[in-house]
Amino acid sequence: MIGLKRGTIELHDHDENWHKIAVNTMNDLKIIFGDIAIDIQHVGSTSIHSICAKPIIDISVGVSNLSDVQSILDKLEENGYMYKSENNHKDQIFFSVGDISKDLRTSHIHVVKHNEVDWNNYISFRDYLNNNYKMAKKYEKLKFELLDKFKNNRIKYTDGKTGLIEKILQEAKDTRKNNKSSSLEV
Repeated sequence: MIGLKRGTIELHDHDENWHKIAVNTMNDLKIIFGDIAIDIQHVGSTSIHSICAKPIIDISVGVSNLSDVQSILDKLEENGYMYKSENNHKDQIFFSVGDISKDLRTSHIHVVKHNEVDWNNYISFRDYLNNNYKMAKKYEKLKFELLDKFKNNRIKYTDGKTGLIEKILQEAKDTRKNNKSSSLEV
């Protein structure tokens, strides 16, 4: 299964097809973005192999300069990437993909500055949870608890994950720092 109606929350078992869909989307985005994209990665819960997730693929596109995206907005929209200016904040440009007539979202595209905070957080979060089964399951458990409490309130569901996400990002940062320190010791 892929996609959810806007504003709804459902969690599904990990599906290997999510990776295939992500790869196809990333390939499509590479063509559209061309040299503007430095890197494109599958991120978010669908990229974490051991947990349930909302069946919406998150893709992060790393660019040097967010203003460069303005030159390809029409091309993105022509290819089904719906620009969502109300979801943007100063360090990100957001697009959704899906069936507008059914109010269905299948993918979220987060365009961010490559190798800056948002980009690094997306990658660190994914990599840390893919390498730390126990923490991934803790995150999954929280998601189910929040789903039970806030099934019809996506904002509260999302906000409820913030504390644990910040903890995961800090642990990922500490792990990287410790790994760098031990590789320097000879």
